Amino acid sequence: MTATWLKFGDDEVAIGNVLQEQKPFQASEAKTLPKNSPKRETRAKAKRDEIIKIARQQFLKNGFAGTSVDSIVDVLGGSKSTIYSHFRNKEGLFAAVIRNFGHASNSLDFPVRNGNIRDELSAFALDRQKRVFSDLNISIMRIVIAEAARQPGIAELYFRNAPEPTYAVLHEYLSQATIRGELIIDDIDAATEDFLGGLLQLNLLASLFGMAEKKSDEEMEEKATRLTDTFLARFGASK
Repeated sequence: MTATWLKFGDDEVAIGNVLQEQKPFQASEAKTLPKNSPKRETRAKAKRDEIIKIARQQFLKNGFAGTSVDSIVDVLGGSKSTIYSHFRNKEGLFAAVIRNFGHASNSLDFPVRNGNIRDELSAFALDRQKRVFSDLNISIMRIVIAEAARQPGIAELYFRNAPEPTYAVLHEYLSQATIRGELIIDDIDAATEDFLGGLLQLNLLASLFGMAEKKSDEEMEEKATRLTDTFLARFGASK
C-alpha cells in the first residue's frame, strides 16, 4: 500500500504562462524541425500540458464517466488525433492528470536532501500533507470513490498513480537509512505504514466527508515535526 500525494497551488498559473509564451506552431515548421530538437520537444510539452489542464477541468466538472475525449476536444479545439498522439485513451489521460500533481516514485520525490534525517522526514511529511489535503486532491478522490463501484478500474488507476508511489519512495528512504545505520528498523513495511497512517488517516477521512477545517501551513508543519520526532524516538539509531 502507498500514499503519494499531490502538489497544488501554482500549477495552472505556470501552465498558463508557458502557453502564453509559446508562438503558434505551424505545420510547415514541424516538418523542418528534427525529431528530437529542443524546440519541438518544448512545443510538444506545452501541448501535452494544455491537454492535461483542460482534461483536469472536465474531470472535476463532469466526473470520470461524464467526461469523454470528444468533450475535451470541444474545449481544446483541433481533433481527437491531437490527444491520441499524447495519450492512449481516456484512462491514460486521467492517469496523467493524477501524475501531474507531482508524484514520482524515486528518490527525487523528497523535497529536502541535506543529510539530516530529521529535516528530510519532516519536510517529506509536510509536503505529503499539502498534497493530500489540497482541494484538488480531495476532489479527485471523491470522483474516484463515487465511480469506483461502476468502474473498478478507476480506483486502481488512482491507487497506482497516487498512493503507491509515495509508499514506495518512503519505503526506499527508510530502507537506505537503515542500511546506513541511521535508523534501526526490523520491519520496513510496518514502519512505512505507521508513518504515513499517523500522518494522514484521520484527517483524510474528515476531509473527504467535508468535516475537517482547512489546516494552516503552520499547523501542518507542527504535525510533521511532531510525527517525525516520535518516529525517530522509536527507530532512531541515536536515541
